[in-house]
Amino acid sequence: MFKNSLSFVEESEIVSLLMWSVVTGIIMIVSGLSYNAFLKRKNLPI
Repeated sequence: MFKNSLSFVEESEIVSLLMWSVVTGIIMIVSGLSYNAFLKRKNLPI
């Protein structure tokens, strides 16, 4: 019984970690594309 509850906690933590990883990845991609567009608009060397 303890092992089942422990595995359930681990699974919920993995799901939460995966969700936050996806959210963080999307934010990084969007901010990166926005920054590249900003640099192209300003014509600054990278």
